[in-house]
Amino acid sequence: MSTRDYTLPIEQTQWRTPTSGIVTFNWEYDEGRDKMLKLYEKGKNLQWNATDRIDWSLEIDHENPLKAPDMYNPLFGTTVWGKLSDEMKGT
Repeated sequence: MSTRDYTLPIEQTQWRTPTSGIVTFNWEYDEGRDKMLKLYEKGKNLQWNATDRIDWSLEIDHENPLKAPDMYNPLFGTTVWGKLSDEMKGT
């Protein structure tokens, strides 16, 4: 966000912290934003990127998204499992 939207001029809102050098925060984010976004995209491309790696057009079975067999459910074979309806079991 640029300081052009702030009420006070940047000269009045700077925050200087004395150290062995001077650290200045000036909240001028517009300058260099494009370079930062390009770096971010490059980093995502070198890592796992959900925008590119997931086929969002696939239909998902919300009851059993992993399509796992019933025997993988920890309740399978118990008396509780026997009392569940097929809808509650996700089958």
